[in-house]
Amino acid sequence: MFNKLIDRLQVFFKSEDREVELSTPVDRVAEFDLKYRELIIGTLQYQNGQWTFAYSEAFKNQNQIQNIVDFPNKDKVYQSSMLFPFFSSRIPSLQRLKIQKSA
Repeated sequence: MFNKLIDRLQVFFKSEDREVELSTPVDRVAEFDLKYRELIIGTLQYQNGQWTFAYSEAFKNQNQIQNIVDFPNKDKVYQSSMLFPFFSSRIPSLQRLKIQKSA
């Protein structure tokens, strides 16, 4: 499953030599659900050169799990032309030996 995620994310990022340049093609469409156990916290989408993140209705209607610090307003749809740091910081480097072997 992890390999499938890496494969999907590699479409959005390219590596040149040792430095990783974050480059997101405008013609791609992707959608990722952020889950905790069975609860979908929210959905990260990429379409038409724009990243969006929005909390799910199920997450909005619960009060046991706090909001993500980078996304404090449950009712807001967050938009950016670049992948949000909360998500980009969680993508493992393709330079890591384990990632290279499993990819």
